Amino acid sequence: QEAGAPNPTAPKATTAPTEPAATMPKEPLKTAAPVEGEAVAEYAMGLFLCINRNIHRAYIRSRDFNMNINTLTIKAQEMLQRAVSLARDERQQAVEPLHVLYALIEKEDSLAWVLLQRVGVNPRTVLQEVRTAVSSLPRVEGADEQYFATDTTRLIQRAVDYTKPFGDKYASVEHLLLALVKERGRASELLREAGASEQELLEAV
Repeated sequence: QEAGAPNPTAPKATTAPTEPAATMPKEPLKTAAPVEGEAVAEYAMGLFLCINRNIHRAYIRSRDFNMNINTLTIKAQEMLQRAVSLARDERQQAVEPLHVLYALIEKEDSLAWVLLQRVGVNPRTVLQEVRTAVSSLPRVEGADEQYFATDTTRLIQRAVDYTKPFGDKYASVEHLLLALVKERGRASELLREAGASEQELLEAV
């Protein structure tokens, strides 16, 4: 037999059978519940507002600015601007209905002052009560950026709504005063406690 030639009589090498690899049982794939696009948008907005409070303030200012200011007379706009100034002077960020009421009756020759007198209300007494109520509102150091509170935004919309029964095109001081009596809140309470009512003011207007 030549060197290096295979030996036909040699036993053939055998390999042990291998067991199949263990496999993990397959679980059904779990799918997340469908999420509406609006929910995602709301979540994203909430996240941004939590990260930076200034975004929230900017949103409020934009919302208030976008209010249709053309539905108010120049005099009514001046009263709202005066209310903003009062809040700034008191270092208060939110412009509340109390600030608006203060602005309407702080001068004795104002229309609101005259209307209250017509219905038997002493405007001077109301002004003193309003001044005390305004001074008790929360203050914020460095509050140089004011915004209309939700109640004030609702108040202005109520004043605009009062133009329809009168057939008026613009909301003015008398509409703001009527809205102050109608809307709930401390300003309305002070007016009603002094004797003002919606019906009597409607007749006085």
